[in-house]
Amino acid sequence: MFSHLRLLTDLSERAHAALPIARALALACDADLCLTYASRSPEDRAEAARVLAPIVEGLREDGVHARLELVEGDVDDAVARSTGAGSLLIVGHTGAGGLEGLVLGSNTRRVIRQARCPVLVAGRQAFVGLRALCCALELHGPGPVNLAAALARAVEANLRFVHVYSPETERSADELLTALEGHVGELLEPGAGGGQRVRFEVGVAESAVAGVVEASRGVDLLIVGHNTASAIVRFAWGSSAESIAEHADCPVLLVPEP
Repeated sequence: MFSHLRLLTDLSERAHAALPIARALALACDADLCLTYASRSPEDRAEAARVLAPIVEGLREDGVHARLELVEGDVDDAVARSTGAGSLLIVGHTGAGGLEGLVLGSNTRRVIRQARCPVLVAGRQAFVGLRALCCALELHGPGPVNLAAALARAVEANLRFVHVYSPETERSADELLTALEGHVGELLEPGAGGGQRVRFEVGVAESAVAGVVEASRGVDLLIVGHNTASAIVRFAWGSSAESIAEHADCPVLLVPEP
């Protein structure tokens, strides 16, 4: 699953708000956590070292394999350092400075599109733990089913698979629910689904983004496959994954798909 976590920080309050979920995932996955600050200014990097060094030390005292990395460059240079299997990039919901306009602006979309690994966008709601996870799926093609199951098992959370369909869909809700269960069963690797409570749910919405965001209410993490050519994008709309991350109150894990 995840072995290398990188939290991009600009020292803003929103960036610091991503620390609790980063800490929880690092402990649950026994992964290392790198706090990364990028700037071309030596003075800014020195200030970041002063602010972040105590945070890194506190994480280490909590049992996290934490370290600090100061990148001479910009956000793109920091993103380029998160590659390979087991990597996860974590960003705040909004930020300032180098990450100004996260989610609502162009920088988060740039991070999501350039990252070669999953990206977790921290939510606006206060983090209280990872007890309930939700994974939004289409009924064909790849999906982050195994990652969602493995993560739910690692954090001992309940897991709900959700499919949102258009009112124009000819199949009934019962037929779609059966199709969702079958699709997950086809994708799920042997033994991957054990150890947690799994539920299936379908819902109708004029907008898939609105339907997925509504389904995410009350959950601690929403998991969404990200592919600009996927059916979920054609269903609505363009950059659906970014729109979901923008409007959901909970953290959103965006998983690249082939």
